[in-house]
Amino acid sequence: MEEPALGDSSAPTPAPEAGAGVPDAEPPKLRAARRVLDAALTDSEGSPLGTLEDLWIVATSGDVAGVVVAPPAEREEATIVAAYGALTWERDGAASLAPGTVAAEFFETRDYSELFVDQEVSAVDGEITQIDSLAIGGSQAFILKVRDEDNLLHRVFVEPAHLVARIVTTLEAGGSVQAEGVLTRDGTGKLLIAAALGRGERTLTFRGPGGAIRWDALAEPFQSARDLLGRSVRLTDGSEVPIHGWLLDWASGRVVFLVVDVDGVERALPWSRVRRVGKGLEFQSDRPSLAALSAVGPEGLAPEL
Repeated sequence: MEEPALGDSSAPTPAPEAGAGVPDAEPPKLRAARRVLDAALTDSEGSPLGTLEDLWIVATSGDVAGVVVAPPAEREEATIVAAYGALTWERDGAASLAPGTVAAEFFETRDYSELFVDQEVSAVDGEITQIDSLAIGGSQAFILKVRDEDNLLHRVFVEPAHLVARIVTTLEAGGSVQAEGVLTRDGTGKLLIAAALGRGERTLTFRGPGGAIRWDALAEPFQSARDLLGRSVRLTDGSEVPIHGWLLDWASGRVVFLVVDVDGVERALPWSRVRRVGKGLEFQSDRPSLAALSAVGPEGLAPEL
């Protein structure tokens, strides 16, 4: 059974964060893979933040759901998958958007291991009445207010919200939700630290038994931008064209083109016209017609677009 087209804009995915990736001085709109992957990142003080290892892409739309950031070699923090809105693009790299953010804060994570070991799993099932957003380091978190069938109001903490919300796409006020996790208290009262969220029969488990975020489970629904490199797109005549990269629209946080090699010329193949069939990629055209696609210039830009 065929999967949806890679660029099907009808898919129910959230809009990119407001202001995500928009610098004051406008650089070229499209940024090539070779200028994104392994880009050196700095924090808002200009100190090294690490490198950009990968993008997690929503296959149906091309939207960047998460940015994989590795810390500098001398730091001990683990790699994180930051929200796209945590970065702003400059001509020579990217930097943290939040004023005053330093590397240690950017890689900040919550350690719930002791809490998860000592507590039994609790569950909440009800209607979302309100969603409050929080910024935690380079990621985002939600506190869901959920009213159950007994009219009791519960608070549910969800992190990393920028990824969970892309998978459980019905997280909205008025919608139903089931949550499992462990209970704790903060300054406001009881708070459920969610390990799993779902609707109906579909459940996403994004924390392991010890409370650690399950990056493998969160990565599964998305397309790795790095994994696209070196793959090919099959044409209707049976031939294949190799993928050399992709072009990112930094303002919207969306991959809009694949860069393919057509008889020695790199051309911009629209993401929306490529389909996934099984584990392969297909484009409904033959090789001669690819010559009509825009050529990609030396800086990775498609000048006619």
